[in-house]
Amino acid sequence: MGQISIKIFKFLTHLATKLNVSPTTQNQAFNALLFLYEQVLNISLKNENIQALRAKERKHIPVVLTIEEVKNIILNMNGIYQLMVKLMYGCGLRMKEAQNIRIKDIDFGFDKLYIWDSKSLKDRTLPLPLKIKDELKIQVEKVKELHQRDLNDGFGSVHIPYALERKFPKAKYEPKWQYVFPMDKISTDPRSGE
Repeated sequence: MGQISIKIFKFLTHLATKLNVSPTTQNQAFNALLFLYEQVLNISLKNENIQALRAKERKHIPVVLTIEEVKNIILNMNGIYQLMVKLMYGCGLRMKEAQNIRIKDIDFGFDKLYIWDSKSLKDRTLPLPLKIKDELKIQVEKVKELHQRDLNDGFGSVHIPYALERKFPKAKYEPKWQYVFPMDKISTDPRSGE
């Protein structure tokens, strides 16, 4: 181990043992040092084996709501937000996954919901909660009506993946690509300015 490695080792160990920093802070400090040496000072650390004592990661007990608490939360919500929360709870969705659901992602025939590009980068199929199936059908019809009004007003396009947009330039106007839970106002696509 070289002089630089020893200094980095001592500093990172000091952070963990004396300052009791979190593992995240220690990792951030380590990455900052790597950047400093390799990108700023042009000193390579590739052949160095820095094995500092690592800060222990805390294990947290998960906080779980009771069924009664979940019911109370849902009952105290209104409209589209209530439906979103029911769907999130019924399918175990993250907020971003619920926001990204498009009409084409709901299969009412087979009672399935398709989630694409989730946090884990895995696509998955989930059973559609039958208790909210009719509510979802009503929401999809509302979105289709809203989409038609937007088209009549000269709007109505939606962001679709790059490759599909090049291959099917008119797809962004199709109802199936519309979000099930759209924004309540017209927005500008940051890529195209449209």
